[in-house]
Amino acid sequence: ESISFSQLGRRINTIPTEFFQTIFLDLVAQIHRKTNFQTRRKVTTPLKIIDSSTLPLNLTNYKWAKFRKTKAGVKLHLRLVFMDKDTVYPEKAVITTAKEHDRNQLEVLVDDKEAMYVFDRGYVDYERFDRMTDDGYFFVSRLKKNAVIREVYTFSLPDDCHVLSDKMVYIG
Repeated sequence: ESISFSQLGRRINTIPTEFFQTIFLDLVAQIHRKTNFQTRRKVTTPLKIIDSSTLPLNLTNYKWAKFRKTKAGVKLHLRLVFMDKDTVYPEKAVITTAKEHDRNQLEVLVDDKEAMYVFDRGYVDYERFDRMTDDGYFFVSRLKKNAVIREVYTFSLPDDCHVLSDKMVYIG
C-alpha cells in the first residue's frame, strides 16, 4: 500500500519537533563514533562552517513567520563539520524566524574552543568577535565593506599560492 504526500504531511504535523531533534542528535553521535571524531580531533583541528538558508512559508498559513510585506519564512542555521574530504556532516541545526539576524545565533553555534569556525558577513558582530577572541575561539569571517581595519603584520605567501594576502589586523 502506498502513502501519498498529503497523508505523510498530515502525519508529520502531529509529531512533536523534539522527536526529530532527538533523531538528528543521535545520528550526529553515531557519526562521531564511526569517524573516530575525538581521536582525529587530537591530530587535526575540525573546521566548522556556519551558514543559514531562508525557507519560504505560505504567509496565509504562517502569519507568525512574516518577515517582509508579502513573505513568510523560517531560517535554518546549520553548522557543518569538515574533518577531511571524506568526512563532512551537519552537526548542529537551529531554526529561527526569517526575520532573526544571523549574528544572534553565534552564541548557540560557536561552542568548541578546539575548532576553527568559518562564517559569512551575516554573522559579523564586532563586539561578539572581541568576546569570542578573549574566550579563546578561533574563527574566520568575511568582513563588511565598510570595516575599519589596521594592519599589524603581513605573512609571506608562496609564489604559487592562490591566496591574495594573509594579514594579522585589528578591527575597529
